Amino acid sequence: MYNNINDNLPELVKLLEDTYDHVENVDEYFEKILQLAINVIPEADYASLIMLLPDQKKINWFAAVGHDIKKLSKFSYHIKNLDLEILEAINGKIIEGNVLERFEKYFTINEIKQLKKSLKSCKQSIVYALELNRKYYLIFSLDISESSEKRFSDKSKDLMKVFANIAYIFIKFKMKEEEIKDSMKNTINEREKYERLREEFLSRVKIFKDILMKLISLYINKGRKTLYSNEILKHIISNMPFIEKGIIIEMKDDKFNIINEIGYESLKIKEISIKDIYRKNNINVITFNELSGEYFELTSIDENTNILLKINEEREDILIDLELEILSDIISIFINE
Repeated sequence: MYNNINDNLPELVKLLEDTYDHVENVDEYFEKILQLAINVIPEADYASLIMLLPDQKKINWFAAVGHDIKKLSKFSYHIKNLDLEILEAINGKIIEGNVLERFEKYFTINEIKQLKKSLKSCKQSIVYALELNRKYYLIFSLDISESSEKRFSDKSKDLMKVFANIAYIFIKFKMKEEEIKDSMKNTINEREKYERLREEFLSRVKIFKDILMKLISLYINKGRKTLYSNEILKHIISNMPFIEKGIIIEMKDDKFNIINEIGYESLKIKEISIKDIYRKNNINVITFNELSGEYFELTSIDENTNILLKINEEREDILIDLELEILSDIISIFINE
């Protein structure tokens, strides 16, 4: 049933490479992601990539396969009584019935008419909503035709998450490029510094391809629980020049037990306590009383367990902090359901 995953692996690798390479036609790139998802996931007939803007209470269609993207992309669709908790409640779940009918109370009568002309009728959908920042949510949707006998499986739901994450990472990289550009606006040699930083960022960030491929391979073949194993931590530390060491800690009372460590020759300390914790450029940085240096909170495995990476003290903040934020986003969306 899923043998076509390997057949489409070259295209998947190309999509990953394009997450950080220059893409001439962004709309075409999004369409390729959707089409490949339909090719790999056997039940899917239609697909959409949508941007939700909660502050403005509207959604825009970026791309669609099967649905009429020419009509969908002409308008911004305004949402009444927007409730993000409802979006979180359906996130990653299989939705029975026509998803448009389920949510038509949030649109005006005219907008529902427009959407019905542009969207095919569906009997099942899966929606993944990924928060880009507080102003934007990326929504990835796969649908089964109303006339189909097929139904989404749990395996297909997991595979779809991979494609949603690729689209998310692509947009995240583009946003980071803009942040670098904005950070240089007030400098004397703005263009030269921006170009140098941009080239260095894109050059160094290519190592993410290996990490992404490792994550996707583990996710597809073994499931998300292997992602915080020694194997993936070693892979991150060996590929990220500004990361020296890594620990997995588990909260116990007011202290933390070190349950795993990588990069230390002989770490005898097994219990640590926080000296300071602060947020810098969208990342959590922690120092401990018993350990030297700063630790970056990569992600939480559960409410009591965290992965921390020790940051090289000689890092260049403007580049490294951007890369740490992206790395955290990538790992988190694969580990956390």
